[in-house]
Amino acid sequence: MQEYTIETIKSYKNKRASNYIPVRGDEIITKIFECENYSISTKYDGHICFIISEKSNIEIVNYNGEPFERNELIEELSSLIKNSSAIFVGEIFHYKENERTRSFNLVKQVSNKESTIRIKIFDLISFEGKDFNYSDWIEKRKIIEKVFSNGVNVTSVEELNVDSRKDIQNEYFQRVEKNNQEGLIVRGFNGPIFKIKPKISIDCIVLGFVTGYTDDFSLLKELLIGVLLGENEFLIIGKVSNGF
Repeated sequence: MQEYTIETIKSYKNKRASNYIPVRGDEIITKIFECENYSISTKYDGHICFIISEKSNIEIVNYNGEPFERNELIEELSSLIKNSSAIFVGEIFHYKENERTRSFNLVKQVSNKESTIRIKIFDLISFEGKDFNYSDWIEKRKIIEKVFSNGVNVTSVEELNVDSRKDIQNEYFQRVEKNNQEGLIVRGFNGPIFKIKPKISIDCIVLGFVTGYTDDFSLLKELLIGVLLGENEFLIIGKVSNGF
């Protein structure tokens, strides 16, 4: 893989994928901007992936350029992309009928050749020598839907067009609260992209901390948090380093 390609996908991950505006399910009316219309899709819980096609060579990689080794997906992509030069962006996830997608299942099942791994394509960086901007969604969607129209395990993300935030609330109730999906992605017309998920509250324990922010060691930098499993037994959840 060429060096500029690695730089391109890392830049996408840092600049575009991280710019989705997070919204809780109970904040749809108050935090989603009023737009002319909206496109709604289900949020899949997997890992971001990049499909890099250089004519006859196709790779599925993460944002560090490390490959996802799934030959059946490569074969399907070869028949869909048909020797085009392109970089598509998708969510790769473990699929099990009538079950919610979860990222940890992808980690466990991606090397299991008997598992079903799928990809939902939701963006396009370049196609046949043309680079696309963040706002070129209508043109990008036409290309994505055309290329992946006959896909089985690699398909374009399904979008529902609605006119109001009330419609978004209704879809959130059906997909997330009723059918236990992870969340919604809402694309405002000529506006930002919102990521809507439920709020989950748990009581955590501070297991450790780090001081020293911008060389000032009187400032808090990070907290290590976890939950209590039993007497003197803890499960580490992770670190918190924002919002202090």
